[in-house]
Amino acid sequence: MIIDNMNAEAWEISPYVMLGQALGYTVEILNFHCEVSVGAMRNVHSVPFEDIDRVAKRMKEAKLPRFWKIRQMAC
Repeated sequence: MIIDNMNAEAWEISPYVMLGQALGYTVEILNFHCEVSVGAMRNVHSVPFEDIDRVAKRMKEAKLPRFWKIRQMAC
């Protein structure tokens, strides 16, 4: 199962983690790092640049639980 969303903080991600674990999945979070301008160019949902930039800043500051399996990915 893949959840593709702009979840930035643990409280936004945790329902998906808990559901996956409850269904017996090994949950892995892939955290893609790219420049905001690159993400904005790939935007197919007409999300304003300011919103993308705001979420990107929240993601950089987010503290996710260390026991979650998180893989950092280049974009």
